[in-house]
Amino acid sequence: MKKLLCLALSIVLIFSSLSVFAVSDNDNEELKKVLLIVKSRISVSEEFTEFNMSIRGNNSETQQKRYEYHWETKEGDKGLSVTADKSGHIISYSFYDRNSNDTKSDLSVKYDTCKKVAEEFIKTALPECFEDPNDSYVLEDTLSKTGTLSGNTVSFDFSYKRIKDGYPVNGNTASVSIFLAGSTPVISGMNSSWEYESVFHKAEKLLDNPIDAYLKEFPVELVYKNKYVPYKYAMDENNDTPILVYRFKDNQTGYILADSGEKFTPKKVNMLFNSAMKEEASQDSVAGGAFRAELTPEEIARIDEISQLLSAEDAEKLLRDNKHLSIDDLYTRNSSSLYIKKRESDDYTRTVTLSYSTDKKSGDIYASLDARSGEIMSYSRSAYDPDVWNKEYIATEEEKAVAYEKLEAFLKDTAKAYIDEYNIKNDNSYNSSVSRTYERYIDGVRYINNTINLSYDLKEKYISGYNISYTKKFTDLPLVKDAMGMDKAEDIIFDLYPITLFYMRGEDGYYLCYGNEANRSAEIYAISGEKVSVNERTVNLTSYTDGDNHWVKDLAEKLLNVGIGFENGILNPDEKCSQIDFLRIMMCAVNKSTYYLTYTDEDLYSRLEDRSYILSDEKNPSGNVKREDAFVYTVRMMNHEEIAKLKDIFKTDFADNSDIDEDKIGYAAILKGFELISGDGTYLRPKEDITRAEVISMAYNCIIKR
Repeated sequence: MKKLLCLALSIVLIFSSLSVFAVSDNDNEELKKVLLIVKSRISVSEEFTEFNMSIRGNNSETQQKRYEYHWETKEGDKGLSVTADKSGHIISYSFYDRNSNDTKSDLSVKYDTCKKVAEEFIKTALPECFEDPNDSYVLEDTLSKTGTLSGNTVSFDFSYKRIKDGYPVNGNTASVSIFLAGSTPVISGMNSSWEYESVFHKAEKLLDNPIDAYLKEFPVELVYKNKYVPYKYAMDENNDTPILVYRFKDNQTGYILADSGEKFTPKKVNMLFNSAMKEEASQDSVAGGAFRAELTPEEIARIDEISQLLSAEDAEKLLRDNKHLSIDDLYTRNSSSLYIKKRESDDYTRTVTLSYSTDKKSGDIYASLDARSGEIMSYSRSAYDPDVWNKEYIATEEEKAVAYEKLEAFLKDTAKAYIDEYNIKNDNSYNSSVSRTYERYIDGVRYINNTINLSYDLKEKYISGYNISYTKKFTDLPLVKDAMGMDKAEDIIFDLYPITLFYMRGEDGYYLCYGNEANRSAEIYAISGEKVSVNERTVNLTSYTDGDNHWVKDLAEKLLNVGIGFENGILNPDEKCSQIDFLRIMMCAVNKSTYYLTYTDEDLYSRLEDRSYILSDEKNPSGNVKREDAFVYTVRMMNHEEIAKLKDIFKTDFADNSDIDEDKIGYAAILKGFELISGDGTYLRPKEDITRAEVISMAYNCIIKR
């Protein structure tokens, strides 16, 4: 999980377009000030002894800036990440605990209990978003007020929207996620996109007939279109089914002003980076926090270290001083970021974006550099000049040869410490550009993730692209000499990933093909031979209004807390259960996931039939289900049918054993062994229809006792 968080953080930082500041973005005092504000609003446990941070920012008119903080334990089993703007407003919060899966969640914890925890947390973390009752976050009402079960963990999600004078503010939302560690609600995540500095223009008078005004700008049309076909039905012969629909013309909708009816085009705003509290206001934020805020020695040391890394100014100078890049004075810096690439090794990367724009010409440069050594890790350049690009250009072979020489000269100066380990993979030559790719080799074997890519623009006469990926440090590098032979590897792969026959759609129909049904990568470790693993419908679940004195009511409420049960608040415990309700509830229970509740009836049956959990001639959605058939369906879902079919090995001690079909005894015995069923103590009653109460009991036992 730690590596995943680090990777996700790095990806977000790399691909976001941000800008630098008028002053250095490594400012020591500001770093400490913002961290104090953050720590006054969230609790950072003393067990989080390891600390790191990243910086992003913008030199636009609002001087947007963003700080990424990460704490974790020495062992790395727990971690906390917080993102804040330059004023200390918290944008996101994320907590993980690798050991949480070891503790089963308590199914008796209710939605309202977790809602209270979520509200207390968000009001402490974002106090400014709740100060004005006429302009604050409000919890969104949901149809189903339940948690979600995934494995042994129950989680709850709460969504908030900003309400200003009774109206929602688009794009201003928040969310809080909670998981249950036993019976204790734990905040696992929070996100907020509140725009702090905004002006609201009230409508003078609302339109008398807004529908007519809207239709004037966005008329409706009647069209035919193909029915949407989910991917799992893509091989059906009649998947191109036309339907006739009304829709807004060209499928375009939008906005009109509430008072005039004029079409309104909203501005696209990156709400994530709004940083609007005034500087003087941020000074008071420290005192207003709920927690005592002070910096630890490690936090101070890390900030002192970051302030000494490659600055945006120095990175720009390195690029401009590189004789091979020839960056002219038209380009100015408008973006820079500093982020940690690999937390375990403290690798920091500095990114810089340069650009220019005139009436006719424009250009952009993006580069990333090692923040400790200053090495260029990636570089891309593009420009637009109509006087150049509107003319056809076909470079001569001599020009291309010169371009390759320039790429080689750049590479020898830029990656001289690594180039001896790379071999040329291929060259690509076009009319107006050339490119070259290198691959790294270790003991004569390609390292496919370590490459160098170079490109040269023959029209504009500059290096247009460079990227190097190089793993500097290895831990227990597997040796080529220890790998198994090719013949053995092939045998293992086909054993682990057997191929099967199925039809595939071609240009003029379906073709019977061999393929891997699982549709996944067939990868094994070269030494051990083990697999390489890669770590709708509206649901209305509300509190039951009936069955208060029934024996199953408590179990039903516990299941409801985790999002499993009968819908519309009606338990009807002694009524017969329909086949579709039984299958939907038991699929959730067996898989410990509420995902199947959202399946339409058609999709659910398709999934069940594909997996042979139910046969096509057994399908009867609204029909009742005999108890012995319910046992069969459940054992199939548990993937124990092959065992259940074994003859003369199962015995049950029910008084009505003779009433059970001989070929279904194994199913009943397996479920009794798992303690999913017990009959009424004496009788199993296999031929009776299963009741809704009995389904709840089976589902509850399936979750608790497996």
